[in-house]
Amino acid sequence: MKKISIKDFSALENIDYNNGEILIMSDISELPRKENGMLLDMVTVVICQKGQISVNIEGKLHLIGASNVLILAPNTIIESYLASDDLEVTLLCFSLKPLDNNLMLSKSMIQSRFFCKQHPVLEITDQYADEMYLLHSVIPVLKGKEHKRYHKEVMESLLRCLAYVYLSIVEEEMEKSDSGGTMADRHDFIFSHFLELLEQNGGKLRKINVIADKLNISPKYLSSCVKKASGKSAQYWVHLTTTKAIIQKLKYTDKSIKEISFEMDFPDLSFFGKFFKSQTGMSPKEYRENM
Repeated sequence: MKKISIKDFSALENIDYNNGEILIMSDISELPRKENGMLLDMVTVVICQKGQISVNIEGKLHLIGASNVLILAPNTIIESYLASDDLEVTLLCFSLKPLDNNLMLSKSMIQSRFFCKQHPVLEITDQYADEMYLLHSVIPVLKGKEHKRYHKEVMESLLRCLAYVYLSIVEEEMEKSDSGGTMADRHDFIFSHFLELLEQNGGKLRKINVIADKLNISPKYLSSCVKKASGKSAQYWVHLTTTKAIIQKLKYTDKSIKEISFEMDFPDLSFFGKFFKSQTGMSPKEYRENM
């Protein structure tokens, strides 16, 4: 499956702004469509002003209407989408590079990204809608002014402003929901960061002691935090992430089972097959044949 980045939009005509790291557009009729779906390599935000759009995100259908915002993290798979004739949206895509590490690794950001994975469609109040439209409207004004002094710094500051607005929207939704309300203590913070690491490494990070070392805690404490936060073991989440990554490769690529086994860092094909069957009840070949 092809990864879709901001560079893939460069040939489109109806773009309000695109500097390679930030893109904004209001006409999505020309957006690329891939037969096997699209793997996003950027943060994608869709704000709906009118009409509706249905989006199949990793096998689950989501409906976005007026007063909704869709927030998708990198490495999200969009299988398909369908828009109504009267659709009016603002699409914003951006790379994580312009955002500073303090924001990206903050407790709020990690929890919010985890929450959005489970709840990508959020309600927005009129106040937040006004703030977002105002900030978005500034971006096209800066188009063609890349030669101006501090243009890059201005754009990065604007992006941080937008990130904080999105963060505020997500945090309010988290407070309303049970899943958000249970993520306040250290156990939940470590659990969120733990899942973030698993996702970033595409199912290849499978040793609890290595994960714990990356989080600067002991394996025993990591296992305890994950169990208290989720009710399941750390190994359960490791296996789930690995299995999900394998399924995506079986479903969305033409790579051989041997190639997938090698890419996922399994010691040999036999071990790979046994692992997958223990998680799904089928061999990789049987799963692919029965998709």
